[in-house]
Amino acid sequence: MKKTLLLLALAASPLAAFAGEDTPPVSPRLGYGAHFGFNLGGALPRSVPSTVERIHHFDPGFGLDLGLDVSWRLGAPSSPWRLCSGLAFEGRGFYTSISARDMPVRYQNTDFAEQHYTGYQSVDQSNQALTLPLTLSYDLSTRWSLQAGGYYSHLVDRQFTARLDGDGLMDGRIYQRETILPFAIGHMQVRNELGLLLGADCRLDENWGLYGRLKLGMTRTFQRSFEVMPYALFPTYLSLGVNYTLRR
Repeated sequence: MKKTLLLLALAASPLAAFAGEDTPPVSPRLGYGAHFGFNLGGALPRSVPSTVERIHHFDPGFGLDLGLDVSWRLGAPSSPWRLCSGLAFEGRGFYTSISARDMPVRYQNTDFAEQHYTGYQSVDQSNQALTLPLTLSYDLSTRWSLQAGGYYSHLVDRQFTARLDGDGLMDGRIYQRETILPFAIGHMQVRNELGLLLGADCRLDENWGLYGRLKLGMTRTFQRSFEVMPYALFPTYLSLGVNYTLRR
């Protein structure tokens, strides 16, 4: 994480140079700034699986969202259209606990093709990613703007642990009495992720503003060769925070 934050700091140095008094003039089309906020969400199925009887708890994680933003105004200097990008460091994670009934568990070896688990289970994910967005922004007014486009993320750290209650039933029999069985499967997560990005910005004054970003991953959380889980998970996150614009 320290190396990642150092990378962002080095990338920010040109912004400070642009802000200096002795620098050459910058194109009026170019905008730049920074943002700070939090990610809420997790690796989620497209719909609640039929094998999930009850969701006991869901913690969206509140991962850090810290980044640099650049934009290029399209057309005339007064045009409402801008092409936006940047670089962000993101913490992503969540925790959930559920009660499952007859949930298929598919093994990666040849001992068992599939078993069915009924009982209590939990999932804990904690990832770190570098994200490169690319969106088209439209100014609705001097205060509000909307964004739509996509993003690419590279996971620099992958942690994902699933836990089963041993007092649950595996194929109708007690699995492993009075035991919690953890399965660390973070290494089976994909490193490179593509997705859709939708967002909105609210300008508070000349420099400060609020932002919201919805990231809908189109890449599965786990590699396709990983078939233990009976359904696919996709990264789904809402980012909320403040942004600071040095040049609009």
